[in-house]
Amino acid sequence: MITIAPPTARRHAEGQIDLLLAHDGETTRLHRGLAVPPLQLSRIRYDDPDHPGRANLTMLHLGGILAGDHNHIQVELGAGAEATISGAAATQVYAMPAGAATQEIRLRLGVGSRLRWLPEPLILFADACFRQELRVDLAPEARLVLLDVVVPGRLARGEVFQFTRFESLLEIYDQAGTCLAAERARIEPRHADPSITGVFGTTPVLGSLYLLGDSLHAETLCVRAAQLCGGDGGATVLPNNCGVLIRTLGTSASAVRRQMITFWRTLTSEYDPL
Repeated sequence: MITIAPPTARRHAEGQIDLLLAHDGETTRLHRGLAVPPLQLSRIRYDDPDHPGRANLTMLHLGGILAGDHNHIQVELGAGAEATISGAAATQVYAMPAGAATQEIRLRLGVGSRLRWLPEPLILFADACFRQELRVDLAPEARLVLLDVVVPGRLARGEVFQFTRFESLLEIYDQAGTCLAAERARIEPRHADPSITGVFGTTPVLGSLYLLGDSLHAETLCVRAAQLCGGDGGATVLPNNCGVLIRTLGTSASAVRRQMITFWRTLTSEYDPL
């Protein structure tokens, strides 16, 4: 059962998700669940005919992200647990004439567990100032599919790269606490134009797909992923052989996300399930 905390009277939102999913026989079940608005979670579904024991949840951010907001998301999978967590709608980061907002995500995967983290795109409105930190802890034989699509504005309105600042930090650790890979990005369009040729150019939407785990055939996956990308993106083996990163640019959030999902499904069908 997921506990939903009542809204508070605080000026700034402090959203929270705290989940523990554990393997119980042939089924992954919820052992701990907390959702504090504006973050919200659906009930667990078991609606994947190919994996009837896999837990499926949908996460939603109600009302968008405003200045001063801070979200903390923690998802832990016990040994052998399998889950898919997707998004119900894009996360909108609104204008912040003053102040900033942050989001911390921690994904902890036990031995042999499988997690598909598939949120909808993150949209950075004009004057948005946002920082996201994501930490992944991988036990042996665990596997993670991690999707990230960033949209630099409301493209249909011609709003492109008008946000103030976007910072992103991703760190991947093994069970012993050793950092296997890290990636840091900081974009400030008013200081350096990201839309120039050789950076984003005319394709402002950035899609990233991480396939993580020490049991993956990273080199093989990377070669095949590069073939799938063609001239629209690329793939690389991550440090310490902890997985593969596939990255592409596009002009539409839905098209980029759909392309990333297609890549993942193709690789899953051709190689070991991810």
